[in-house]
Amino acid sequence: MMTWMDRYLYAVTRRLPKSMREDIERELRSNLMDALEERLEGRDATEQDVLDLLNEFGDPEKVASEYMPEKRYLIGPELIDLYWMILKIVGIAVGIGLTIALVVSALQGDPTQKGLIEIIIGYFGTLWSAAISLVGTITIIFAVIQYTTAGQEFSHSKAAEELRQAGREIEEAFKETEAPRTGKSKHAKEKQTKTWSADQLPVVPASTDRVSISDSVVSLVFIGLALLVFNVYPDKIGAYFFDDAVAKWVAIPLFNVAILSAYVMFYNFVWVLEALLHVRLIQKGRWGFAERMVKILVSLLGLGIFIALIQNPAVFNTEGIKTALIQYGIDLSSLAKLGILNLKILMVIIILGTAVEVIKQAYYAVKSKVV
Repeated sequence: MMTWMDRYLYAVTRRLPKSMREDIERELRSNLMDALEERLEGRDATEQDVLDLLNEFGDPEKVASEYMPEKRYLIGPELIDLYWMILKIVGIAVGIGLTIALVVSALQGDPTQKGLIEIIIGYFGTLWSAAISLVGTITIIFAVIQYTTAGQEFSHSKAAEELRQAGREIEEAFKETEAPRTGKSKHAKEKQTKTWSADQLPVVPASTDRVSISDSVVSLVFIGLALLVFNVYPDKIGAYFFDDAVAKWVAIPLFNVAILSAYVMFYNFVWVLEALLHVRLIQKGRWGFAERMVKILVSLLGLGIFIALIQNPAVFNTEGIKTALIQYGIDLSSLAKLGILNLKILMVIIILGTAVEVIKQAYYAVKSKVV
């Protein structure tokens, strides 16, 4: 019976900051025990008594939200509708614009210069880069609005309210056009909504299966940065130094962007898959067999792409680096040896790290099935 209570306490506290968990668990356990004693009136507790009590206390997610510090938003509730409306409108406009530009350039250009596959890949590459830039720019603008006095005044202004109203009208129009196709009424959707019940509480996971939400969030941030840098600014990756002769910073790009883009396409798949994995882990709060299999797949795919990348000398901006080194009087032979050595060391580190990760995930995956 106490196992149900332990499950409930874990379901609540795992959603809280680590520094608060111990105190909140102690307080909530005390409240639950007091409420249970009052309910029993001297008789022994049954499993159903505990489940009924937990159902009365409610969904762990809602209980956790009551203990959370004051909510902080990147984009608050007063701006979120406006944010989504602008994102949708600008996104549609950019998509249409890029499609028109593609058609026009294809009609005006020499059809023998590029094949259909190259044109399609180039189009989706441009679309992906534009989407990342678009979302990032609009999000930054709204975040500034959220956290500045002028922005907060604007968010409560008549103009902002009119924009929000326009957004709601557009959204309603879309819903009306979609309703006949879906054939699902609002009432039918509400029926599908599941109500929370204490007997659905999952068991408290072993320490090795628990998910660190902060680790997953950090991983998502780095994945986002990787997607941004390698898709939008690959030409900015390189060596930077200050040239006293011309009194300005000089950049030497590390990669041949045209060749690198082919590998980035595969990396995008791996990064998005890993991002989805971390989102799933945050939602679920534990590692399961399926999640560990996905992690193994992501690790092996990432390693394979990395090995293929560094084995292709054309990926690197060899000529540009060589020209810059000669121009600035740097010894090529010693630097080349150092670069090759560093690449070999990096490859060994990544291979060993991936091997350890795969073995660890495979061990715990098998262990979870055996248990």
